[in-house]
Amino acid sequence: MSIRKFAAGGLALFVGLASSAAWAQAGEERIRRTGNFAGGAGVLTGADSSGARVCYFVEQYQPGRAYIGVSQKTAFFLTEIPEQRDDAPPKPPLRIYAGKRQTGPDGKSEKYIASKSFAGEATYSVPNRERANFNLVVTRDVEGFLSVVAAAKGDFLVIDSADGSGRDYISLLQFDASVARTLLDCQRTL
Repeated sequence: MSIRKFAAGGLALFVGLASSAAWAQAGEERIRRTGNFAGGAGVLTGADSSGARVCYFVEQYQPGRAYIGVSQKTAFFLTEIPEQRDDAPPKPPLRIYAGKRQTGPDGKSEKYIASKSFAGEATYSVPNRERANFNLVVTRDVEGFLSVVAAAKGDFLVIDSADGSGRDYISLLQFDASVARTLLDCQRTL
């Protein structure tokens, strides 16, 4: 499978809701940019359609993007991927980690070796089963989640089914520890 590419399109954002169950039932909300966070690092401020304030970073690819951010109580990772899904999406329980890809001796099989894992829980969803898009929302240990995302710079953020039956992954090139710290600083202003 190729490194996932990203394209503009509908961004599903469910960050203003307190619980994962409410988040899953809420439907799509859009993010509206309101400005730049004074702390820099490319962190933007915005609001979802319910008015909940968010801070986020855009991991830009051509021709698309991934959104990594925080609301008052959550962290989110939302992707826009135009490629068709060629792997089964992961099913809970999930393993979320920064990983390095290794190709098997046959030149086709792949596996990912975890360099840093997230021990908390996340709500995972696939907004469009035809595309490789996926969304993660974390309601506990926001800092731990962002540190795993930052550790994936230059490698992959991987979401696996614990039983190995499904996987999503994304290559990260720009998001790093300084962006994670700035998002946490911005979160304190919400």
